[in-house]
Amino acid sequence: SYTPVGRIILVDEAGNQIVGTNAVPYTNAPDPTKVESTTLPTLPTGYEIKSGQNISGFNSSSLQVLPPDATADTKIILVSKKETLNQGTSQTVTFVGAGEKTPATKVQNDFVFTGTKDMVSGVSTWDVSSHRYGSVPVPVVPGYIANVGHAGSLQVTPEAPNAEELVTFKPLGKIIAVDTDGKEIQGVPTIQYQNDPENPTKAGKTSSPLISGYETDVLNITPSKPEEDTPVVYRKAIQEATITYIDQTTGTSLESDHVTGKSGEIIEYTTADKIAFYESRGYELLTDEFPKQAYYDTDTSVTQAWRVTLKHKTVIVGSRNPHDGDAINPDDPLSPKYPSKNQWQKDVTATVHYIVSDGNVKAPSDKVQDAQWTRTVTYDMVTGQELSSTAWKANKATYDAVVTEVLDGYYADKASVSSKKVIQENLEETVIYKPLGSLLLKSADLNFPEVASVKYPNNLTDPTKSGLPVVPDIPGYKPYLQDPKYPSKLGKAIQPGSTIIPENSGEDISIYYIAVSPDKPKSSIKQMSKPSKTQKPEHPSIEKKSVVSSQPEEVKQVNEASRIVVKTASQTSTTKVASYKKQVVLPKTGEETEQTVEVAGFSALIVALGLGIQGYRRKKED
Repeated sequence: SYTPVGRIILVDEAGNQIVGTNAVPYTNAPDPTKVESTTLPTLPTGYEIKSGQNISGFNSSSLQVLPPDATADTKIILVSKKETLNQGTSQTVTFVGAGEKTPATKVQNDFVFTGTKDMVSGVSTWDVSSHRYGSVPVPVVPGYIANVGHAGSLQVTPEAPNAEELVTFKPLGKIIAVDTDGKEIQGVPTIQYQNDPENPTKAGKTSSPLISGYETDVLNITPSKPEEDTPVVYRKAIQEATITYIDQTTGTSLESDHVTGKSGEIIEYTTADKIAFYESRGYELLTDEFPKQAYYDTDTSVTQAWRVTLKHKTVIVGSRNPHDGDAINPDDPLSPKYPSKNQWQKDVTATVHYIVSDGNVKAPSDKVQDAQWTRTVTYDMVTGQELSSTAWKANKATYDAVVTEVLDGYYADKASVSSKKVIQENLEETVIYKPLGSLLLKSADLNFPEVASVKYPNNLTDPTKSGLPVVPDIPGYKPYLQDPKYPSKLGKAIQPGSTIIPENSGEDISIYYIAVSPDKPKSSIKQMSKPSKTQKPEHPSIEKKSVVSSQPEEVKQVNEASRIVVKTASQTSTTKVASYKKQVVLPKTGEETEQTVEVAGFSALIVALGLGIQGYRRKKED
C-alpha cells in the first residue's frame, strides 16, 4: 500500500503555518519506500530560520531535509528578522522681543532613541516611546517680562524627534500718578515696574512715587498685567491701615479689612469676632498681630498693616473617634460633613451554605465567619477633604477552613471548604448533599422473603463518599452481581457478609439472589418458604422490612480481599433480556464451574423484575 510522503512546513513559533507559504512534499527516491533530501522552500520576505532548533534530518548548511520518517511532516520554525534603529533628537528654545538684551538660543540634543524594526510586519519597536528634555530656565531681563517662566521640558518621540519652543519678551508697564478726577499729575516722573527677581513673567512690587502734598492708598504696585500701565490716584494725606486674615494652610488671604483715620487717633477695630467666626468654621488661631489698642501713625508714606494668621484644623476619624455623616462644624449651616462609616470600617463575612438536594431532611445550618476591615482617615475640618489615611487592616488574615459534617443517608460534594484569605468583600460557597444509593435485593423466586433495600452507610471520615454496604445473608439463596459487560447476565457470585465499595455513592447496585438447588444442599440451610404474618422469619440473618443503614457489628472489620468494587449498570450498558441455559453443576461436588454461571430461568427473573414482581414487591414495601 502507498502512504503520502511527509512535507516540509514553515511555521511560526506557535506552530501555525506561515501565511503565504506552501508545504513542500519530500522528493521521492528511486527506491519507492524512501525519499531523498528535499530543499526547503524559499523563505518569505523578512523571515529567517529560528536558531537552536533540533530538527531531525535537517541540514542547516544546505537547507535540505532528509527525514528519518518519510511519512512524517518536518516543521521548520521561522522568526522575523530584526533591524537595529537609531533616531537622534533635539530641543530648541528661542528667545525674542528684548532687543539687545534678548538671551541666546538654547539647544539640547543629547538623547538618541534606539530600537528594532520587525522586517515582516514593518513595525518598529523602540526602547522607550518618548523622552522629555530638561527644563530651560527663562532669565529675568530688566525692563521686560517673558510669556513663560520656564521653557523646555519638551517631549520628543521617534516619530517627532525635534521639538521647538519660542519665548517672547515684552516691555514692563509704568505707574501713572493721577488725581481724584483721573487727570495725570504734571511734573511727576513715570516709574516703570520693577522686575520680579524670581519670576520673569511677573513684575515685582513697585513703589508709588512720593508726591509732596498728596497721599495715596496705593503705596506700591504688583500688577496682575505687568505689560499694562497702572493709574495711581493721589489725594490729600489721610492715614490708613489694613488687617488681613491669612489662611496659612492654603497660603491665601481669607479677607482684608481696610480702616482709615487721622494720625494719632485710636483705630476703632477688633479682631475677636472674626476670629470666633473662623474658629466656628474649622480654623484655629496661630497669631493675632493686631494690638488691643492701636493708633494711626504719622507717616503718610507707609500703610499700617496687621496680619491675623489661621490654619485649618484636622480631625482623625476611625473606630476610636467615630462619625457617620455628622456635620464637622455644628455651628456652620454650610459645614462639610463627615463621611459615612463605610469609609473607615467594612464588615465582611464568609458564609458556607448547605443544601440537601431532595429536600427530605433539614440541611445543616450555614456556617458564617465574620471579619472587619478598619482604618483611620484624617480630614480637613474646613473643607471636609480627606488629607490622608492609614492602610486598611483586617482583624484576621484568613477565614478558618470549614469541615463538612456527615449527614446521615447523604454524601456531600465537598469534604471541606478551604481556608480563604480575608478580602474586602463577602465570600460565599455552597455544599450540596445528595442521597446515598442502596443495594437493591432482587429475586424472581416467589418464595424470596420480603426485604428492603440496603442503604449505603455513611463514611464517617469522608462525607463525600459512602461507607461499605454489607451484602445480606439470606439463607437458601446465593447472591450475584450483575455482569458488568452483559447486564442481562449474572456476574460474579459474592459472599454474604462481604462489603461492596460503590464507585458512585449516589447510584444503586442490584444484588440478584438465586435459590440454591435442592441437589446442592448446604448445612443448616432449609428450603425457604414465605413466612406467615404471625410467623417469625426462618432465617435469623435477615428480617422483613429491614434496612441496613450501617455495617453490622460482626462485619465492621472486613478483610480487604472481601471488598468488591462495583460499577452500576448506568456505568456499563443498558440491561437486555436474554435466555439462559440450565445451571451447570460439577458432578458429585454440586459446585458451580469457574466460568460465568448461566442459571436456568434467569431470563424469567429479569422479565419478572421488570414487568411485575419488582413492582409488586415495591408496592408491598411502600
